[in-house]
Amino acid sequence: MDVRKQPSKGPPVRLADEAIEVLLAELAADLRQNQARIRDEWARRITEAGLLTSLVEQEISALTAALCENLTRVLETGSSPLLVACADNLYQRLSPRGVEAHEVLGVVLLLRDLLARSLLTKYRESFETVRPPIFPSAPSESFEFGGPGPETAA
Repeated sequence: MDVRKQPSKGPPVRLADEAIEVLLAELAADLRQNQARIRDEWARRITEAGLLTSLVEQEISALTAALCENLTRVLETGSSPLLVACADNLYQRLSPRGVEAHEVLGVVLLLRDLLARSLLTKYRESFETVRPPIFPSAPSESFEFGGPGPETAA
């Protein structure tokens, strides 16, 4: 059982293994369906962020294509050994090129953002209907650590 904590003082949110499997399958399907768009946007954002500067544009495109395909297979199979193999492959491809750890982390975080945006765009209507309590209900609301939450705001 996976436990995710809410930023509130309430009890942790518990996601059943089945729910996690459903979410991973949905993410894999979305990545498979939108792979070209996500891959191209990812490569563009890597370049804009100044990451992987030791690679030329074609190498970044090839890398993002391979990583998207590998990640899709990992999500579809749920294979931990395949995920480890993908991470090892990434290291083997990038370390001889002088790519630093913070660049790899930046690249992975960019992909995470793109995948999240893709799913949020796909399910925007549902998200608006079943907004989880950890998100503000209006743009004017904000959460500050140590400050009052929306329930105490006047």
